[in-house]
Amino acid sequence: VLAELVSPWYHSDRLICADSYFASVPAAEYLLERGLKFVGVVKTATRHYPLTYLANIELNNRGDREGVIAKDSEGRPRLMSFVWMDRDRRYFISTASSLQDGKPYVRDRWRQVDETENADPERVALEVPQPKASEFYYDTCAAIDQHNRRRQQTLNLEKKLQTKSWSKRVNLSILGICIVDTWLAWKLATGSKAKQSEFYNDLAEELIDNNYDTVGGGMRSTRRDNN
Repeated sequence: VLAELVSPWYHSDRLICADSYFASVPAAEYLLERGLKFVGVVKTATRHYPLTYLANIELNNRGDREGVIAKDSEGRPRLMSFVWMDRDRRYFISTASSLQDGKPYVRDRWRQVDETENADPERVALEVPQPKASEFYYDTCAAIDQHNRRRQQTLNLEKKLQTKSWSKRVNLSILGICIVDTWLAWKLATGSKAKQSEFYNDLAEELIDNNYDTVGGGMRSTRRDNN
């Protein structure tokens, strides 16, 4: 699936960022052979990945990181596996960038700054150092997370149409991705500020009240027009 999605950009030296659904050592090697760089988070796809070694490295503070590099026959770095400490450990596979300090990320968190009894917590800016490789990933991953929230929480097909069939669940997820992509494309093309739910209502009306399969007929008015 990943290979098909990125095939138009083979040998362009572009950087592909992928979440744990796609990220693995074989995926990174496959894209490297086709002229694409790769950074991804590894969770369950650990074949050929040094997870045991990285999991046993002691990391004490947020921003700590350690990694290992695989080299080709000429001694040039080929793959990098590394662990970076945020609140929890994050494991990455990469064929680009490095573990040098990147731009730290800043998040607002509630902290008990005033130790006086019954004092309220305060919002403080938490700055966490991160390597350049993970900076590249999270600059892109934010868009992936936003898309997932729009699909899983707003559209929410998987909960509205519950099923125990694995194939149906996969197809519902793919359908959800297509619907969210349609909304994003429409929003960008029209400049509309309509909410996501409003677009879905309009889309459902047009799909219900259409006669696209009728030869020689005109489209009926939508419910909104009739009202």
